[in-house]
Amino acid sequence: MKKNFFIIWFCIVRLVFSTTTYEQVGEYSNGLINVSIGKKQNDFIYGDKWGYIDISGKIVIPLVYQYAYPFEKDGFAIVKKDNKFGVIDKRNNIYIGLNYEDIYYLDGNRFVVKLNDKYGLVDINNKIIIPIKYEEYLGEINEFLCFKYKEKIGLLNFSGDTIVPFKYDNLYEDKGSWLNFNSNTIAIKNANKYGFIDLKTGREVTQFIYDDVWKFSEGLAPVLKNGKWGFIDESGEEKISFSYDYVGSFNNGLAAVLQNKKWGFIDKRGKIKIDFKYDEAHKFQENFCAVKTNGKWGFIDKNDNIIIESKYEEVTNFYGGRSIIMLNGKYGIIDNKGKLLLKVIYDSIEILNNDFYKLKKEGKFSIADFKGNLVLNEYFDNVFTASNNFITVNNSLYKIFDSKGKLINLKSFFNIGGLTKDYNDGYILVLFDQKNEKKHVLSKFGFMDINGNVNTVGLLKINNVMNYFEM
Repeated sequence: MKKNFFIIWFCIVRLVFSTTTYEQVGEYSNGLINVSIGKKQNDFIYGDKWGYIDISGKIVIPLVYQYAYPFEKDGFAIVKKDNKFGVIDKRNNIYIGLNYEDIYYLDGNRFVVKLNDKYGLVDINNKIIIPIKYEEYLGEINEFLCFKYKEKIGLLNFSGDTIVPFKYDNLYEDKGSWLNFNSNTIAIKNANKYGFIDLKTGREVTQFIYDDVWKFSEGLAPVLKNGKWGFIDESGEEKISFSYDYVGSFNNGLAAVLQNKKWGFIDKRGKIKIDFKYDEAHKFQENFCAVKTNGKWGFIDKNDNIIIESKYEEVTNFYGGRSIIMLNGKYGIIDNKGKLLLKVIYDSIEILNNDFYKLKKEGKFSIADFKGNLVLNEYFDNVFTASNNFITVNNSLYKIFDSKGKLINLKSFFNIGGLTKDYNDGYILVLFDQKNEKKHVLSKFGFMDINGNVNTVGLLKINNVMNYFEM
């Protein structure tokens, strides 16, 4: 399911441009910015009349809507008027009439709609593809749509064909999200038991006999039956016996399994490859695995050779030959030979964009590259990533650096990026040249491109919500 809930991302601000005062500014998307005037609707939506301006501040679509979402990349936007939703293009032509109680964007030609408390699918010309008769829309999975009908769930393709019939209780759910288990199968719950369905044919791959299941990895999926874990293959055949108290997924040909409170490793035939002797174990990654003995973590290879001795309080799996480790309450980085790449002096280390590390030291933050070299030569109150750039904050002033640590704009800003702290369509929100008025704060408002060039749109009137900018 793709519906962009940009409400919680918006910068809760007032924009003064020419003679118009905007209550809220959204984001630059597909050449336009959604803005509002009028009365506050709730804690997230300021203004009851929404429309769109361009990057020069010119009103392109009049502010006549109750709410307006940012434009999608295909040039359409969902709007709301008189408590009904519809879809417009960038010239304000109405493609899907303002008749629906809700609309969910799938792509430029398909929208899930809600009418009279029922759900269906229409195209951009409002032609019905899937009848509007379903009680609930649960989401999109691998280009299939999951609906509930007569208290049972099923799956339809985008043409409206039934792939999984409406006779099951629920999909497998983990932490509030539906999980598809590989490109061909999905786990479904029925009568409090789990089984697998083939997404191409709707055929039941297994019986509904399992108490819990997990994703397929390297052709096998962990399943729980009668209090013990085993593995099945993609045809549903039980390949590894139900002998274990807990298991991990297969990775690099091995899976961690728990028996009698100790962890060992088996291969895909179920043969024990590493004996049950570890207190805890991660999965094999890059041919090494983190294991815990006597309260300390180290690394072994697939033959159970000790690669790095167990001496750390915490470790991460190797990624690109690097692991974040903790020793004596401080964090550093080692390579897969145990060589220290980044000194063990940090309060925390976080991987950013798989290429950089965010470092915390004495309450301040900086950035190191993947080799452990500092990119930013000083520490800041906070650091955020924005595309391949870094936004820094010190004493409530913002600066922006490129991936080499060079300032891309020499100016200090009062905010960069609003709540999203990221670029959209090559531009990011900036506030600058701020001054105090009697009842409010005025700041220039504009958008910065990836090279640091700023296009000033107008003035922002910040309505006592600076805490939103300093999150």
